[in-house]
Amino acid sequence: MNLAGKIALVTGGTGALGSVIAKRLMEEGAHVFVTYRSEKELGNVQDSSGKKISALTVDATNEQQVVELYSNIISKHHRIDIVVNTVGGFLPQKNITEVSLHEWNLMMDINLKSAFLS
Repeated sequence: MNLAGKIALVTGGTGALGSVIAKRLMEEGAHVFVTYRSEKELGNVQDSSGKKISALTVDATNEQQVVELYSNIISKHHRIDIVVNTVGGFLPQKNITEVSLHEWNLMMDINLKSAFLS
């Protein structure tokens, strides 16, 4: 696959799945943007050819930050060719009767709201 010149966005691109996808897109020639929330995650996507991966701090559950993310990439590159949403998470296994409303809302935000906003 040849993705030379393509602009790719991998939300959650520093996580376990997202970093593999981001590196593969980069290997195929795409200029890749990844989002992250914690500096410690950046090591997952940095390597000697890191110049093709741009990491941006974004809370994928925050509408304003997501809108700004897309606007900034499009204003600089005039398009986004590929979007992969890998933002997600889970709580330790619990019986459904033990899950608090706060935990439920957190999982809905991370796994559904982030995809909707993207």
